[in-house]
Amino acid sequence: KGRSNIYGMLGEEIVANFVAGTIADTYDYDIIDPAGLKIDVKTKKTTSCEAPAAHFTATVWGGNTKQRCDAYVFVRICTDLDKRLAWICGWMPKDEFYGTAVEYKRGQVDKENGYKVHADCWNVRIDRLHRLEEFDPWA
Repeated sequence: KGRSNIYGMLGEEIVANFVAGTIADTYDYDIIDPAGLKIDVKTKKTTSCEAPAAHFTATVWGGNTKQRCDAYVFVRICTDLDKRLAWICGWMPKDEFYGTAVEYKRGQVDKENGYKVHADCWNVRIDRLHRLEEFDPWA
């Protein structure tokens, strides 16, 4: 219902700054990097202000699987805005993501962390993502 849009926009700004990209804000992708890569940023808000653990998941909602992007970048943002904490958890090319991630239907429990998913989605553990410091999707 739009209550979390601010977190998504903040995640996009963080990633655009990190990769020196331009905000595109389309349905299919959020950022175009200097090499023309189309990046979709997936942001999760969290009440925890601790660094993400390796077993946490990077998620793409089931309704977003047809987006025409080249790669996903995953961000977590602490909802305590006084703390001003956010983490870029990593990135993965779209094709690799769907070859690696596990599909869950609403109500199923993610075997990696015991979380009951509230919507159809695809999950991959954060420790399976590529580090953004090594961001070279054309390699």
